[in-house]
Amino acid sequence: MSLDLQTKLGVLFAVGGVVAGVLSGPLPGRFAALSLLVLGFLFYLCYRLAPKILKFEASQLPGGWSGTVAFKKYFDVFFFLWLVFWILTYTDLLRL
Repeated sequence: MSLDLQTKLGVLFAVGGVVAGVLSGPLPGRFAALSLLVLGFLFYLCYRLAPKILKFEASQLPGGWSGTVAFKKYFDVFFFLWLVFWILTYTDLLRL
């Protein structure tokens, strides 16, 4: 099965959001603001590593590849999955 480039980018940012959520969940109360730092850093990391991981050129995408394009198209998926997995991890740790 072959996926197009935009689908692969969506999956990459979705996985990045899951990883960011799992890493953000265990941060204790005083350091909860670091969750947003983890969110921003891992989104930036996904943006910078996407061309290397998926081996594509900016010209292959309509509109090119820039931070603005990545933010407009993929931040919602990244943020939603970060939020879901942050809540799941945080809630699961409260039960311990």
